[in-house]
Amino acid sequence: MKRFTLFIVVMALLVATTVYAGKLSVNYLSTEHVYISGGAADGLIAGSKLKVMRGKTVVAELEVVFSAQHSASCRILTSNGTIESGDAVVVVAEAKKPAPVHVEQKKAEKSVIAPVTPIKPSPPAMEPKRSVPGTSIDGSVAFMYSIWNDASAANLDYSQSAVRMSLNTRRLFGTELAFHFRGRTRNDWRRNSFGSTTTPNDWKNQIWEFSFSYEDPSSPVKFYGGRILPQRVSRIGYFDGLLTEVRMSESFRAGLFGGVRPDLLYAENPQSLSIGGGYVALVTRAGDSLVVEQSIAGVGEYHNSVTSRESIALSGRLQMGNRWGINESMEFDINRSWREVRVGSSLALSSVYVSGWMRLNRSARVTATYDNRTNFRTLQNRSIADSVFDDHLYQGARLMVESSIPWHCRLSGSVGMRKRPDRDQPTWSWMGMFRANKLFIDGLSFSSQATAYNGSLESGSMFSTSLNKSIGMASSVGVTYGGYSYATEAVQTRPRNNWVELTAQTDIARHWFLAGWLQNDFGDDMDGLRTQLEIGYRF
Repeated sequence: MKRFTLFIVVMALLVATTVYAGKLSVNYLSTEHVYISGGAADGLIAGSKLKVMRGKTVVAELEVVFSAQHSASCRILTSNGTIESGDAVVVVAEAKKPAPVHVEQKKAEKSVIAPVTPIKPSPPAMEPKRSVPGTSIDGSVAFMYSIWNDASAANLDYSQSAVRMSLNTRRLFGTELAFHFRGRTRNDWRRNSFGSTTTPNDWKNQIWEFSFSYEDPSSPVKFYGGRILPQRVSRIGYFDGLLTEVRMSESFRAGLFGGVRPDLLYAENPQSLSIGGGYVALVTRAGDSLVVEQSIAGVGEYHNSVTSRESIALSGRLQMGNRWGINESMEFDINRSWREVRVGSSLALSSVYVSGWMRLNRSARVTATYDNRTNFRTLQNRSIADSVFDDHLYQGARLMVESSIPWHCRLSGSVGMRKRPDRDQPTWSWMGMFRANKLFIDGLSFSSQATAYNGSLESGSMFSTSLNKSIGMASSVGVTYGGYSYATEAVQTRPRNNWVELTAQTDIARHWFLAGWLQNDFGDDMDGLRTQLEIGYRF
């Protein structure tokens, strides 16, 4: 009997119809390109140079590689930060268009008498192909070594050696084919093991990404293969397999994917867990400010012929320029067979996350979030008792206010509540932060933050104060002092711990970088010295 059944629900969204000309902005990002709201109708053609702005800060420089009538895709030339949907885009330089042939020039050409030679019939004119720049390679490789000298009676000395690498190869073979790799190998050494799950000497190798992608902006089809994280349904996590996305129109996309779970396939006790599904997505905008993104996906996970999980995931964003925005994501579990018997219902809401923000004025912004955690049954936790399975369920909400104040300073504060069904009272938390980007002189910054929480069974607080100094364009040093204390139902006393940390980083020549930190911990729980050094090469 066929076990794999996926339902793709088509969602219709009503978008405001008022269209008005205005500024360009970032629509969305893929692994290779940045898609913006303007196109050929706004004078953008291949080669046009753009800047991504956030306020007065230049986030990145772009180059248009393909332009439709009202949209364009760009490659990143330089980046000073993370590009986000809604960031403003300004034109720096327009690409040169072919010079027009004037009437006078045509007349002059006709007046010139030249020898008559036989003319061979020319083949039919073909539409010129979009030129693709040459192959580009960038990435980094770094070696990190850290030591923990435990001065307590437990003598839990620890050291870690790690090598991490990232590699991005674009425009392979003169096409829009790209390759991405991110991985790490690590060795952990312990003088004394604690617990049965740790060993004195342990190697851990991890590959986060090993993928090929084909994202030609002029093609309606995109391909991804290898160890990938689907952009439209990132909540499902990484898998080893294939994904194909088709652009149905300028606003609608549809995709299919399938593969296996690498974390289970290569575990100590390997399990074959396949995953597959599909999605539809809407990406559109009205005018120069309103952005609407909504996707819905059906996902199934199976072990041979046994269902592990089937679910429907929704995620979306509604944003009005830099004035306000709403983000949401939800998951519904479809319970069949043993899952319906175990859970007691055929459909269950397994997660909800909603976040909304609004800019009160040019310097202040308020953000409110709500989320819940409702565990779902899979083959891995099928036999866990309900009392243990439901131990970490909760519902939570948080309100945050941020504001810029004179003299390059910024203040923020938040209050949150988290309620577990097995507790009579919720746990409340508070956070406050102050940051000065220019303290007396350029390059000197100061920050201080404090957090606290209080619940029916636990309470605690933490603080930290940092002073950092930039040296030139490529180096910085810093010092931090902090501490924390806590109390639980099981601990009658209130342990207190503090630390002092020194950090430094610098770029060496053009490609090398060096970073390190030294941290001294002292208090009731920890007493010792941590040291870490990292050296790497960017290419």
